[in-house]
Amino acid sequence: MPDGTYNCISGVIGPNGQWVTPPLVDEPGIVFADCDLNAILRGRLFHDIVGHYNRFDVFRLEIDRSVRAPLHPTGGAEDVPSAVEFRDGGPGVIVRPLRR
Repeated sequence: MPDGTYNCISGVIGPNGQWVTPPLVDEPGIVFADCDLNAILRGRLFHDIVGHYNRFDVFRLEIDRSVRAPLHPTGGAEDVPSAVEFRDGGPGVIVRPLRR
């Protein structure tokens, strides 16, 4: 900030919500810690009320690497009757329902 204050806090917090490192408050620096990746397994079995819901026994991430078309038309013209009319002298398009 222009007045020299940072008003910030940095640190490493473990999966149990406890500080792994002492917090670095209002001063520049680098905070680092060794992380035990096995320590997160127990925490992932429970619902995290702050939004990090990551139950691998319930949810999964799938990546579909197949090539897909950018447009997938569904239904037919009879589902949504409309006529397209180009405005004279302008680039705009007006969409109006057909009257039957």
